[in-house]
Amino acid sequence: SLRGPPEPDVPVASLFFRCAPRSPVSEHQHAMAVIHIDVDRFFLAVHAQFDRSVREGPGTPPIALFQYNDVICVSASARALGVRKHMSPEAARAVLTPAGGRLVHAFWRDWPGPRTWYKPYQDASRDLFACIRASLDAGAACGATLERASIDEGYVSVEERHGPESVAEELVRSVRERLGLPVCCGVAPNKLLAKLASSAAKASGGGSGASGRVYAVRSDEEAQALLRQTAAHRLPGLGSRADALARAGIEVASQLQTLDVPRLQAVLSLSP
Repeated sequence: SLRGPPEPDVPVASLFFRCAPRSPVSEHQHAMAVIHIDVDRFFLAVHAQFDRSVREGPGTPPIALFQYNDVICVSASARALGVRKHMSPEAARAVLTPAGGRLVHAFWRDWPGPRTWYKPYQDASRDLFACIRASLDAGAACGATLERASIDEGYVSVEERHGPESVAEELVRSVRERLGLPVCCGVAPNKLLAKLASSAAKASGGGSGASGRVYAVRSDEEAQALLRQTAAHRLPGLGSRADALARAGIEVASQLQTLDVPRLQAVLSLSP
C-alpha cells in the first residue's frame, strides 16, 4: 500500500497501474493473485436458455434485450451495428430493424401491470456462484476466497502456487459445461487489472490459453500492454468523463500515467 503522498515529480496515476512488487512471505504465507470472472452478455445468455431463437451464433440476427425504456444487453452483432446499453428501445429498433434484427423484452409478468421478472436472472446468478464455489473446492484452489461483485461477475483470490491461470481455465470450462453460460476471466495481481483483463478476454482474440477466454497479466510489461489497449473511460469512475477525456486527447488508460495531480484535476474538472 502507498505510505503518505507520492513524491511531487511522480505522476500519480502511474502508481495505481503497476504490478505491485512481491512482498516477502513467510513459510506459512503465499503470494496471491486475483481472478475476475464475468459472464458474457449475461441477460441474453440466461434468456437464451428459455428461448433458443436468441442464442448467438452463425446466422443469428442482431438482438438487444430491454426493460421498460432501457436497453440492458446487446448481442455482439447488434453492438457491431452501433447499438449500445442504455439506448432507448426506439433508438435501438431504428438500428436493428433495417439489418433484420429485433428487440426482445426481459422476462416479465403482470403484477398487477407489466413488471420485469428478475427471478430467472437471480436463479442463474445463484447457480453461477454455486458452480464457481464447487469448482474451486473440487480442485487445487480449495478454500480460495470468492467475492460476488454483481449479478454476473465476481473475484477469486487464489494463491499463486495453485496456478491461477489453470484455475481460471477450469472455471471457464466448468461454468460452460454445467450451466451453459459463456464466461471470461482476467488474472492479475490486483482487482483493477484483473477486471480490465477479463474485458480484454471478451474482445475478439483477446484471451489466451486452451479456451481463448483467459487473459493473464504476469508482469509490468503485460500490465502496460493491457493499459495501452484499454479505453481510458473504461476505468472505474471515468465512464461519465468520456467527453472530458476526449477533449484532452486522452484515449487509452496508459496516457493517464503521464499526468500529475493538477493536470488530472483540470482534465476531470475536480476541485483541488
